[in-house]
Amino acid sequence: MPDSRTRYGIPLVLDSTTATPYLVKPIELGADLVIHSSSKYINGGGNAVSGVIVDAESFSWDFDRYKALAPFGKYGKMAYGVRMATDVRENLGCCLSPFHAFLNILGMETLGLRMEQICEGARSLAETLARIPELQVRYPTLPGNPYRELSEKQFRGRGGGIFTFRAGSKQKAFDVMNHLRYAARASNIGDLRTLVIHPASTLYIHSSEEERRRAGVFDDTVRVSVGIEDPDDLIPDFTEAIRCCL
Repeated sequence: MPDSRTRYGIPLVLDSTTATPYLVKPIELGADLVIHSSSKYINGGGNAVSGVIVDAESFSWDFDRYKALAPFGKYGKMAYGVRMATDVRENLGCCLSPFHAFLNILGMETLGLRMEQICEGARSLAETLARIPELQVRYPTLPGNPYRELSEKQFRGRGGGIFTFRAGSKQKAFDVMNHLRYAARASNIGDLRTLVIHPASTLYIHSSEEERRRAGVFDDTVRVSVGIEDPDDLIPDFTEAIRCCL
């Protein structure tokens, strides 16, 4: 259990969207609040915009410090969850529609199957591309990655479904993406389909050069969110695009 929770009175809140509940259970590791963008892996089909907040009800709230929770103090450790379910919803209207909830439930029924296929596909593709001298590939389970040991320990030995590679220049990055046949260019992740994007000109377009550098985003970076396609289809597609464009 993190010392900062009791020492500073701060709850441990983390976003587990990319790891998914299938790979890691953050509450068992000491998290108080876990956030998921369920539009991603939980949904799986990219057809519902929604999010999930899971309250472990493990944090002892100081209502003098967290004054917005004071009216819900009678609920004790459930105060945050009750406030989210009542006060915020009533004032802001943040309520998931029944149909979108249904789409998410459909996705959750295949989450384990999809994650196994996605992780295996991402690992196979990342390992193949890492053998191309012109590329710099970042994926948690690759040798030399600083997070390899952590992924082995906490992610059941998997590396997840996302990796990046540097193509050498911005133009080459776009050339490779444009040459791909199976991957779609889209900013979503966790889809059934493999998606590619150029982060520097999309997700990080308003970030400074220093902010992008700290995030590991460069002008030649391509982000790949691997879907459930057969690696035997994805690998030739990517290697052919790279061979033609680099």
